[in-house]
Amino acid sequence: LCQRIEHIQTFIRLVKETQQKYGSNLKIIVTGSSLGAALASIASLELKDLHLSSLNSYFGNPRFANQALANYLSQKLTPYIRVIHNADIVPHVPLQSQDYHHAPYEIFFDEDFLSYRICDNTGEDPTCSNAFKTFSIPDHVNYWYKPTVQD
Repeated sequence: LCQRIEHIQTFIRLVKETQQKYGSNLKIIVTGSSLGAALASIASLELKDLHLSSLNSYFGNPRFANQALANYLSQKLTPYIRVIHNADIVPHVPLQSQDYHHAPYEIFFDEDFLSYRICDNTGEDPTCSNAFKTFSIPDHVNYWYKPTVQD
């Protein structure tokens, strides 16, 4: 994890250098998938602390926050958008019973990406991806039929 945090620090340094070179009207988009989505969330908070705005969207991220951090994320990063594909397994680990929690809002897509719904403001809507009792690795590695991992 420490090595990953170093990547966030490098990202922030590069954003600052780019801002110095091109001005403060940068349009920054921060996104990530799986663990990268959790790290992108932290990077987005760092940008916010630097008074830089960014558009943020995350795909298939695990639970990485307790309730207090989930609330903080949803207050600081508006809108906080998590895209979940059907029964993707990763958004369900670690477990809620271990006091991990998602920030709202989940955008929940069905198996074929033909329909979606914007889930409630709890971060853990029982009618979206939390409705599943069994989960899918293939749903995690394929978003819009594009593999999110390589061999």
